[in-house]
Amino acid sequence: MSVIGGQQLLTAYQFMRKVIINNLELLRLIYKYDYTLILILIIASLFGSFTTIYGIFAMGRLINILSTSEASLKNVIFILLSIAVLNICTILIESWKRNVYLPPRLNKIKLQIQMEIFDVMERVGLLEYDNPDFYELYSIGAQNVEARITSVINVFVGTLANMVSVISIISIFTSFSIDLMLLVIFNVTLSFFINIKISRLSFEQTQRVIMPQRRMNYVKRIFYLKEYEEEIQTSNISDALRNYYRMANNEVIQTIKFYGKINGKIVSIQGIIGIIFNSIIMLLLAYRTIVSKILMIGDFSALISAVNQVSTNLSKILNAGPVMYENSLYAEKYFEFMGYCCEHENANINVDDFNEIILKNVSFKFPGANTTVLENINMTINKGDFIAIIGENGSGKTTLTRILQKLYVPNEGNIMIDEYNYQEVTKTSIDKLIGTVHQDYRLFSLSIGENVLMRKIQDFDNDKLIVEKALDKVNLLKKLKDSNLSILTQLYKEIDENGMVMSGGEMQRIAIARIMAQKYKLVILDEATSNIDIMSEKKIFDELKKMGNTVILITHKISNIEYANKILVLQNGRIVENGTPDELIREKGIYYKMIMENERR
Repeated sequence: MSVIGGQQLLTAYQFMRKVIINNLELLRLIYKYDYTLILILIIASLFGSFTTIYGIFAMGRLINILSTSEASLKNVIFILLSIAVLNICTILIESWKRNVYLPPRLNKIKLQIQMEIFDVMERVGLLEYDNPDFYELYSIGAQNVEARITSVINVFVGTLANMVSVISIISIFTSFSIDLMLLVIFNVTLSFFINIKISRLSFEQTQRVIMPQRRMNYVKRIFYLKEYEEEIQTSNISDALRNYYRMANNEVIQTIKFYGKINGKIVSIQGIIGIIFNSIIMLLLAYRTIVSKILMIGDFSALISAVNQVSTNLSKILNAGPVMYENSLYAEKYFEFMGYCCEHENANINVDDFNEIILKNVSFKFPGANTTVLENINMTINKGDFIAIIGENGSGKTTLTRILQKLYVPNEGNIMIDEYNYQEVTKTSIDKLIGTVHQDYRLFSLSIGENVLMRKIQDFDNDKLIVEKALDKVNLLKKLKDSNLSILTQLYKEIDENGMVMSGGEMQRIAIARIMAQKYKLVILDEATSNIDIMSEKKIFDELKKMGNTVILITHKISNIEYANKILVLQNGRIVENGTPDELIREKGIYYKMIMENERR
């Protein structure tokens, strides 16, 4: 054997091994959540195969009996009755399997898998949502795994049943005509390699439409979300959105046309070859029945059915290869997605409080960007501080807070929380340490209580007390009670058609109530009171002072800065002013000019 031939065999072996392993991993996933499912489905499928084989040869036997002068009504009745009983049993088993047994068990498995996908999405860094590689893993792997679970069950169970059927029929068939069976096998093998090509093209097509479909989904989502409706209805922005949708849809259509032409040619050739081979087989069987007199009419009928059955079963067995290959492609993306690792996952230190957080020469830029968002940030957050961060839009204020939340990882510099390196502190403990309300906060179509607690309501009486205290601190409890609303009242109408729709200020206060309901050591408010009236805003800041939280406030409102003992001024990603309010007024820099401008108004 040549070196090239040996390498090709090795490559083919490695390819097949990879395909089989990925499919077995999917089966292992199924077994993990329901170890009896596969066994029950195998038994049901084997019974169906037995019924089919018995029916083929029993009908052949029946025709032979009827074509002789020794036909017995008793034998005819027995054969017909046995076929009917087996078919009835098969129908009942198949109906039970498809309608009673399989759906709830598959849904249970898919539920568990989806819970694991949610776990990954929770721990993935915020930046990964803009990472094309991660989006591809999610789109191809995570979003298709449920369909692949169903596919791998069908392939495994079906292939096993088909193999048993083929072996049984061939063992009977070879006593009549082994050469015809070889023709069937050759035809099916050729079809197998054609289907491999079709599966590869199908996967390529799926990959090519990911980005245009992402753009289409974005536009569809925009038209559905309420927060965009005012701009859409009062401007011509919908023209631009529709144009993007049309362009993306055209990309999808062109891709479908391109692969459709190729697949159409391949499928046509495959169909023509199949017709030719089947015609040859039927002619040979007819010749041996009419001319050679080797076969009886019943044998001819049974063998025609057997040839068709073997051809169908072999096609299913060999075509399981392309399906397994396709399953493997999606499974590989899924398992890569499930193993997606974030930098903070290597952290192993837990903290529940701090005395100081120090940022040294911290810089950050988004992946693929040429400009830095933050550059050489040096600051100290002492326990009990009330720090106001001000600056123009795009100066890096929100990015700085997301670095503190461990949602972003600095490209340069170091952060220390007391004696610990920030990157060694677990994301879980940072989430418990820092509470944040951003200007682009989100409420969920859940109850008011769940939106405040950010978890399920567990101990109703205790949770009710916590939520109502938090709502009182943001000046919202009295209004809710006056409106006969409770912590169980649903927000929005996606889940509950009777859900409440609140004003922007009320929703913002519910978001702020979240930090009032928890014992956070550091609270970050990023333009969090922009829609709140002055009296409620004052009450919120007074409550934060009483609670003794360390606070970082990002704001454009000069009136809010009076609570701060430190002020940072950010400009183009750099800290250009840093000090107490009095110190910055004496410097007569940017902060001083903002104060003067505010007084002139």
